[in-house]
Amino acid sequence: MDPYTRWTLTEVLSIREVGLVATFTLERLADGSLVSVVAVGPQDRARLRAELIEGFARLSPESRFSRFLMAMPRLTSEQLRRLVDTVDDRDHVALGLELAESGTPIGLGRFVRDSVVPTSADVAVTVADEWQGKGAGTILIRALAAAAKKRGVRHFTALVLADNLASLAMLRAVGRVTRCEHGGGAADMTVEL
Repeated sequence: MDPYTRWTLTEVLSIREVGLVATFTLERLADGSLVSVVAVGPQDRARLRAELIEGFARLSPESRFSRFLMAMPRLTSEQLRRLVDTVDDRDHVALGLELAESGTPIGLGRFVRDSVVPTSADVAVTVADEWQGKGAGTILIRALAAAAKKRGVRHFTALVLADNLASLAMLRAVGRVTRCEHGGGAADMTVEL
């Protein structure tokens, strides 16, 4: 089944009642909006690339800086390659967050397993500006943590701006956070899952 297949809410609820396996979960944001977490697999690369380019263009300069720790007018071809072409649903897992009724993407989260310490993975979450502060990031990080645990990952790592309280709160939603100042206004975070 294509993870991006659109379902009506009635169909989604019917699928859940019957107990069929699906590639999404339904959640509610703080404002009551119904969203779905969808798996993004290797077969979704073309769509993911297009959505990343479009979504990145809509991010404010502040959100881009907060996510990438530098001013970025656009994603480079190498960044797109790393963000899209290495998704394999095992060592590089990506989950999208979209509005349940329209399928409009509002966030993307991912983790990439550390090749040296396979029980650890770097995690990143990006939420569209207009949906920040409503719990979207927390929904994504919780879904990522559940997926990571199923794949043997026990720790997330993340490099974040030291004063990014929203990211710290999001990380704390999935486990105990240890913080190590990195310098230059950034901090290395480790989260026990």
